[in-house]
Amino acid sequence: MTFRIRRLTVVISLAGFALQPVMSGAASHDESQAPSVERLTLQDTTRQRAVPLAVYRPAAGSACLPRGDCPVAFISPGYGGSADGYGFLARALNRAGYLVVGVQMELPGDTPIPTTGDVQVVRAPFWRQGADTLGFLLKTLPQTWPAYQWQQVVLIGHSNGGDISAWFAREHPAQVSALITLDHRRFPLPRTATPRTLTLRSADQVADAGVLPSATELPASHTCVVPLPGALHNDMHDGGPQALRHNIEAVVLGFLQQNVCPKAHP
Repeated sequence: MTFRIRRLTVVISLAGFALQPVMSGAASHDESQAPSVERLTLQDTTRQRAVPLAVYRPAAGSACLPRGDCPVAFISPGYGGSADGYGFLARALNRAGYLVVGVQMELPGDTPIPTTGDVQVVRAPFWRQGADTLGFLLKTLPQTWPAYQWQQVVLIGHSNGGDISAWFAREHPAQVSALITLDHRRFPLPRTATPRTLTLRSADQVADAGVLPSATELPASHTCVVPLPGALHNDMHDGGPQALRHNIEAVVLGFLQQNVCPKAHP
């Protein structure tokens, strides 16, 4: 899948950056009252790479704010997508008390992702680069926002962003409390007890062989597989139908808050 990449204009160096408070809105599905987003770009000097972000603070009144222990979720977009392309899900998580960080993985000038050859081989450097970006953020962001749960975070990724998230979860399972993918298709999900895993599946795309647990693996894989009836792979972002966005919100929050494998609405 391909989205148009939006250029972000605020550049902030690794050291000593400060952010202004975010205005938070009411906890409802009215997006006009939703918390605003902070757009910024960090510089990973080790890799000489910019990392554009969209940061959504927990909604005002969240019970975790006074305690200083709000959880954290990262959202990695589909290939070519922008950091703020999943605001609907970020705001739903805000209402649940999460600090949400949208991460733009691809930059203008990057080598295009290969479309031929052995996918597990030719795309591995791209998944590794994305995982390195997540690792960089997990080391950097706690310096500015220490009062959040950075020890274990929720990773959410759409399509190629889900492949990146699954790669990171395989390499660093202790740092991931939950892995959630929106119709990723290429990289195999973990078959381990941790992190607990949810994958939402479209009606028009099929994952590669071995990506999802088989029927025999599923009971022991700790993986929740939820088909979304009628959902299109390329619609699982802010530009998709409202009914689909609300369905995704409900399934994700049910999984995170109730620790169950919820069903999607028809």
